[in-house]
Amino acid sequence: MKALVVWCHPDPVSLTAAAAASLVSGFGSAGFSTRAVDLYREAAEGRFDPVLAKDEIDRRMSFDSTVQSWGSLVRESGVLCFVHPEWWGGPPALLKGFVDRVFSSGTAYEWTGDDSGGRERVGLLAGKRALVVISTDRESPEDGKEDPLAVIWRERILSWCGVGEVAIEILYDARNAGWEARSRWIERLSGIAGSLVGEKNVPPDLASGRLPS
Repeated sequence: MKALVVWCHPDPVSLTAAAAASLVSGFGSAGFSTRAVDLYREAAEGRFDPVLAKDEIDRRMSFDSTVQSWGSLVRESGVLCFVHPEWWGGPPALLKGFVDRVFSSGTAYEWTGDDSGGRERVGLLAGKRALVVISTDRESPEDGKEDPLAVIWRERILSWCGVGEVAIEILYDARNAGWEARSRWIERLSGIAGSLVGEKNVPPDLASGRLPS
């Protein structure tokens, strides 16, 4: 089986980069064929433009070879991972552009029926698992409420496209986390990758959106 790890941060030695590398290592140890996509590098080297243009919307497809390649990776991968910091309540613009252009009609979802008889959305990513890892400077979640960014990823993006098993880990107060705490968190992620590919179902603590200690 294949795993796709998409990470988004301008600093190649950031916490985000380390988290992505840990996941890639964990999947590799579990025997998965893993592809990592560094969105900032792809953009800097001229291979990716995050802007969804009108003609691409009108065609409902992209002629861009990079977008087509990533769409194939999404379809072929059994596990989808996204790693990013929270900026102004959401992911960096490059990652939003990835979702806008790659999670397109025909790749992540499609509509059936017609306007006369009603249309129904069909998610095309059913059977896949997903893990989203987010770092934030916010100190803690609101009591009794799921994090708004977790809701966006789980309900507005992944579940909307048919992904049934979604785990989300948010590292709160990342700016003030010491080296020891960050090292434990990064080390744990490698084990989480193995759990995602080694069991029939996402472990209960992952299904609830939290990584085990």
